[in-house]
Formats: sequence, C-alpha cells, structure tokens
Amino acid sequence: MEVLLTLEGTPSLNSIVQLNLSAKALSNAPNTTVEIRLPEGVVLVSGEIAWKGDIAENNTVNLLCSVKAVREGLFTITGSALSTQTNYIFGKEDKIYLDVTSTGGTFSHTAPSVKPGDNNTSQAVPVQVAPGGPGVPKPPPIK
Repeated sequence: MEVLLTLEGTPSLNSIVQLNLSAKALSNAPNTTVEIRLPEGVVLVSGEIAWKGDIAENNTVNLLCSVKAVREGLFTITGSALSTQTNYIFGKEDKIYLDVTSTGGTFSHTAPSVKPGDNNTSQAVPVQVAPGGPGVPKPPPIK
C-alpha cells in the first residue's frame, strides 16, 4: 500500500487549507478503511475524511477535504489506509506536522524536534519497567 498525505496552503490560524490523502493498493486490498485523523484544534470545513471498501490492485482512493486550525499550536494530522482481513491486517500511514500561529504557519512530513525549555504542552512521563512486567508510570516522590 502506498499512502501520501499532502497539504496545500499556509496553515495559519483560522485559514482554510486543502488536504489530500492518496491510498494506492499495490495488491488487492479488500475491506480497506482510508481515513484522515484530525487532532483537537483542527476542524473539518468541507469534504470527506473517511472511506471504506475494497481497493483493487493498482487502484487509488483519494480523500479531499478543507480544514482549518482554530487555535495556535503544534498539531499532527494522520492519513492512513488499513486493509483488515480474517487472518491478517496490512496498511500504511503518513503524517503532516503543523506549526500554527496567528501570523503564519508551517508544515512538514518531519516531526519537529523539541528542545529543553521549549514552550510545548506535552511532557514525557517517566516509566519504570519491572523485570518481566509491563511498563507503569513512575509515581511522583512523596514529600
């Protein structure tokens, strides 16, 4: 499966941009779900963000939509195509990373790097792994 998510326009605050998700089947892909997942803060203005059906080998499904960011920040838009069958599942995804401000915005297929001291809203949670057990969040120290 080949999956490509593209964006046309400048993703500044409240500006409408065009998204296109293209999913090409390299072999028959029955029971396929093609979808664009929008994060909180990015809203659908018009168009389609989901399709379900069979894609024959070398055929392509395209989803076209218009979206806009309704707040400033860093966002990830994901496009995927997933064929679910009785004995196996196959598919692929592509991502676009947005950096939206009131005066402009940028997008890339490369995840932004976060440096210590950057003003971002996500924080890593330390994980403690017990031998042979699953990872569990490490509790904060008791004062």
